[in-house]
Amino acid sequence: MVDKTVYCSECLVRICTEHIESNFYAQFGIYQFVGFCFKLRLHKTRLQFFTDCCDGSDEFDDKITCTNECIEMGKQMREEAEKQIIALRLGFEKRQGYIETVKTRKAEKLAALAALDTQLKDLENQKAILTQTRDDAEAPETIAVQKFKEAWEATKAEREQLLEKSHAEDAFRAISADPHLLSKENLLEKLGKEGETLDEEIHEAIHRLSDITLDVFTTDMWPKIKEVYKKLRDIPAHAPTAAPTEESHTTTASADDDHLDDYEKEYDEDRHLDEENKEDDHPDNDNFQEDLNKMPEYDPETKALVDAAEKARRELKDFEKRFSDLENEKNGLKHWLENDYGPDSVFAALEGECFEYTDREYTYRVCPFDKVVQRPKDGGSDTGLGKWGSWEDNYTTMFFNDGARCWNGPARSTKVLLECGAENHVGSASEPSRCEYQMTFQTPAVCTQPPQNVSDHLGLHDEL
Repeated sequence: MVDKTVYCSECLVRICTEHIESNFYAQFGIYQFVGFCFKLRLHKTRLQFFTDCCDGSDEFDDKITCTNECIEMGKQMREEAEKQIIALRLGFEKRQGYIETVKTRKAEKLAALAALDTQLKDLENQKAILTQTRDDAEAPETIAVQKFKEAWEATKAEREQLLEKSHAEDAFRAISADPHLLSKENLLEKLGKEGETLDEEIHEAIHRLSDITLDVFTTDMWPKIKEVYKKLRDIPAHAPTAAPTEESHTTTASADDDHLDDYEKEYDEDRHLDEENKEDDHPDNDNFQEDLNKMPEYDPETKALVDAAEKARRELKDFEKRFSDLENEKNGLKHWLENDYGPDSVFAALEGECFEYTDREYTYRVCPFDKVVQRPKDGGSDTGLGKWGSWEDNYTTMFFNDGARCWNGPARSTKVLLECGAENHVGSASEPSRCEYQMTFQTPAVCTQPPQNVSDHLGLHDEL
């Protein structure tokens, strides 16, 4: 098997020839390199893709002389690496601080949960007592209120019966004074087809109204004619016209009076007098109707029972609100204690916080364990890029899904790639695929124990 390893004499760096980008050719099974000087490439401070030894010691057959750049390049690499180690060490120290903070917080939440469990158990007994108190107060209240309502319904029915009888008496007097009031001709003129609802028997009875007693009218005829009669009485005597002057009003009134016979004049005066009396004394008015349908206040005994039951209900309702708040607090504690906050629960230190990043068009906000949103820089509402979903890639990626739906597309989602950093900071935001976003987030929470020295950090020998 051919040895594919090259050794740089000064740097003592062992390099695999598969990573050397110099032109080469094979002769007799041995790799020979065409002499050419290259500089060492750096990628994120790690040695990668070597093209040649920085001292030129690998040049084939010593035909090419290259400048030894190892010392200068090594110095630059060490300075950069030292800066990185400081940042890594600071991030790791902050992570350790996060862990201690989370431990303290966890202990506090466990203690609070235990206290809530005890408190809720005690309150369960109190809740049972208050519930029984309410039930005991509502039992006599229900009986008393039902009794009061039944008495009121009976009173109201009696009042309505008296009122209906009063209406029938008014109608009896009006129709007796003016039989033409319910004639076929007048009904058709005033009500149109609605006036045809009265059958012939009613019209015959109206003609012989003088032979019918008020009781018979109230019992037999009034139920059949009252709807038509009420509609008829609601129609104005004269259609509205342009407002007359005082002179024309007097003239018109005089002319009308001339056309009335003595009987009509007498009835007209009686009707106006009757309406005035009804306005003052008769129960058939709006206020009376309102009073008739409005149930009066409870009697003192019933009111005392209602007040006692209402007090018991209010006390139980207030208690249940307090009890529910405590249960919600307990559920919040359990959620926090059971949630997956990563190794050592270190990411719990980030819950409840949000971090922003702004590019040329948008401001992005990342809220760990909650959501990711974007907002246009020039104003507008937030667009959800995802709600907290799950961990990916061994706690190095946060996945947020079920965001706002794209137009004719899927719901938006976001992957937040975590990197070690001395501060919590959103480093970038992009949309690699339609409706699928990607961000980088530097945080001490993912920092591990840093190397002790530069050589360990770079994976090099101390000679560099």
